[in-house]
Amino acid sequence: MNIAQVSSRFRLPARTSCYDENADLVHPQRKANGYRRFRRERFLGVIRNNI
Repeated sequence: MNIAQVSSRFRLPARTSCYDENADLVHPQRKANGYRRFRRERFLGVIRNNI
């Protein structure tokens, strides 16, 4: 999932994904074009651990 998909699916601001990456909570893969790809399972784990 990219940032827009994460934001839409979990109803979070896009900045939340960037914050989580900067805080070293998630480690998205980078595509050849530089876009981040978040794994749904890992992002769910971060959300569950912070609620």
